[in-house]
Amino acid sequence: MVTDGLVRAGGGVKMKKLAILFLLLICLSNLFIGCSASNPVSSPNALVPSIMVDDTLFYMSQLNKTSNIDINESDSLNRTISEVSLSQWPTKNGQSNWCPVGSPYLRHENGIIVYWNEKWVLFITEEERLVETQKGQ
Repeated sequence: MVTDGLVRAGGGVKMKKLAILFLLLICLSNLFIGCSASNPVSSPNALVPSIMVDDTLFYMSQLNKTSNIDINESDSLNRTISEVSLSQWPTKNGQSNWCPVGSPYLRHENGIIVYWNEKWVLFITEEERLVETQKGQ
């Protein structure tokens, strides 16, 4: 019977050691999780996709109302001549921070349309984009 008491007492000590070890592991994991939460992953400095035409910066429309556009042969089709990173604003005419060099574009109503990925994408002035943003709220 004395042996049974020792086994039980020994089992209790092992359980206490396991419980302490478990609590220690939880504390350490919380410490690591807390440290990683205080240093969030940085996001890239992406800007609004844009294109410079006639010394004016045009920004991608949020509404993009260009589903069916007919292009006439008389329309003056231009092509982008250079591309900068999406983290930079275009500074030269024909330069974009979104579409590759050689992408066709032309004036359309109040903006510029750029042909990319088999569809026309509308770019508008900053003022028109602000109006668009206010209407969306």
